[in-house]
Amino acid sequence: MRYLKFLPVLALVLAACSEVPIPSEPETMPPPSASVTAASYDCSAQMDILLEECEALVALYNSTNGSDWTASTNWLKAGPCDWLGVGVGQNDCSGGSVTQLIMFGNNLNGSIPPELGNLSNLRDLGIQVNQLSGPIPAELGNLKKLEVLLLNGNQLTGQIPAELGGLSALQDLNFSDNQLSGPIPAALGNLSNLWNLDLLSNQLSGPIPAELGNLGNLESFWAYRNQLSGPIPAALGNLSKLKALVLHENQLSGPIPAELGNVSSLERLDLRLNQLSGPIPAELGNLVNLSVLWLGFNQLSGLVPIGVAALGGSAPLAGDCWFVPGNHGLYMPDIEPYRAYVDDDGLICGLGLSSFVPVAIDIKPGSDPNSIACNTPMEAIAVGILTTDAFDATTVDHTTVTFEGASEMHTTPQGVQRHEKDVDLDGDLDLVLHFRLGETVLTCASTDGTLSGETFDGQTIEGTDAVHMIEQSGRRP
Repeated sequence: MRYLKFLPVLALVLAACSEVPIPSEPETMPPPSASVTAASYDCSAQMDILLEECEALVALYNSTNGSDWTASTNWLKAGPCDWLGVGVGQNDCSGGSVTQLIMFGNNLNGSIPPELGNLSNLRDLGIQVNQLSGPIPAELGNLKKLEVLLLNGNQLTGQIPAELGGLSALQDLNFSDNQLSGPIPAALGNLSNLWNLDLLSNQLSGPIPAELGNLGNLESFWAYRNQLSGPIPAALGNLSKLKALVLHENQLSGPIPAELGNVSSLERLDLRLNQLSGPIPAELGNLVNLSVLWLGFNQLSGLVPIGVAALGGSAPLAGDCWFVPGNHGLYMPDIEPYRAYVDDDGLICGLGLSSFVPVAIDIKPGSDPNSIACNTPMEAIAVGILTTDAFDATTVDHTTVTFEGASEMHTTPQGVQRHEKDVDLDGDLDLVLHFRLGETVLTCASTDGTLSGETFDGQTIEGTDAVHMIEQSGRRP
């Protein structure tokens, strides 16, 4: 048994101690309870798995204070195939080899032993959300069949071993929420089967390796809340399956690569809180599947491209003040039907398509200016929705129309009356509605009035025209 090899060393230490004089002050000697005795298990007596794999599991138990685990059912008692977390589900350890080791949230406290690198047939290693500390052993790079490596939610330190770039079967790598430092190894670009790379909330520094652009199966790359610097590699534009690129809260600089516009699968692009500069590439307008686009708090400048503004026509982008706030050099296209969303400081925070069809209206058709006595609440105000080359006013559902909060005043027991008339004398029918002044929110200080409603097929419309509010002498509203 391998642990017997340590007995001569132990005997030598005891012999040496017997030759040392006893100190005059015994209280300075460490008490016996200060030493930690490793738990023992005779791996040579079990037949479940290979000897070196059994010894690797015992090493994990001893290096992570197994006696204090939240649950340690059968560990160091029955055979390893009955130990909690070993041989879970279909990935069992029958056939003489461990294929899965899951110890999620089990109060593992200590370091990851390098002996885990001897689990040569391991496919799934999940020891996340514990209190593991120290480095990630380079020996984990020996696990050539490993598909899932989850070490997130610990207190691991040091660098990510470049040896992990040899894990050709790896699909899911999650090292988030640790204290890892140093660069992202370029060797990770060799993980051709990887679909998820999660390195968020660490202390990683240096550039993003261009080699990550080789990860043709990558769907998610999370590296926010680190100290990454330098440019975003244009090679990331090669990631044809990427859905999430989340790099906010780093120190990335330089332009946003136009090549990102090639990643048509992208659904989430979050580059806020960096030091990116230059214009927003027009190519980002090709990302028609985006539901989140956050570029705020960089040093971006120039015109927001029309194609990018059009992305804001979808609800998740429109009005989202994490879109481009804090980029003082940006300005919006002055072209209908695009609208800007501004924050409390007047900075552009989002830009998108208007959520309505703009229509031409004429308040008090035939009059100029559109004078309204603001202290005559019973006054009827006629408002015409005009038919133009771009819009047919007869498609408007008159029962949905309001003007400054008021509804059509002409109603009967049969419903709201409808009035179609060519009020601008252009040969096309327009829609005319009437509203009681006292039912609107217009005041003597108002300078325009807005009408809104829907077409019969549910499209929202909106139109605005100027008003000239006057107060008739001797009358009060």
